Amino acid sequence: MTILVRDLSEPVRITDTQADQAHFVLQSLTGLPLQIGYRNGPQVREYLERHSEIIQFLSIAWPQLSKYFGWQTELVLELLHFVDEQAEPELVGWIQCTSDVETGLHRFNAFLEDWFLDHMDQLNSRFNFNLEFK
Repeated sequence: MTILVRDLSEPVRITDTQADQAHFVLQSLTGLPLQIGYRNGPQVREYLERHSEIIQFLSIAWPQLSKYFGWQTELVLELLHFVDEQAEPELVGWIQCTSDVETGLHRFNAFLEDWFLDHMDQLNSRFNFNLEFK
């Protein structure tokens, strides 16, 4: 498999139209067949513009997500704001799980232990994955 990773040293400009189609944005940036949706799209867009390394991280993470959840897995991006107004918001990738709860939690824990925990420090608490059952 070939993974295309763009040089993200230059700022990534994402238009409002693209923010309304977050799956298109990340697919075009990474070259991967991503199934990505969003919540609070304009805020997600602004956050990704400030932290474009997340886009590259998602392109690297996608094959691992697919390994545990399948190639048809959908990811929904949401920017969360914490009660402490001084705290930086965090972008969360909600893995949309269609399996039963026990299987989904087993796969999620395996993904965390086998891959994500070894790579999460690259993002300095700017991004995290979580599981959401459909």
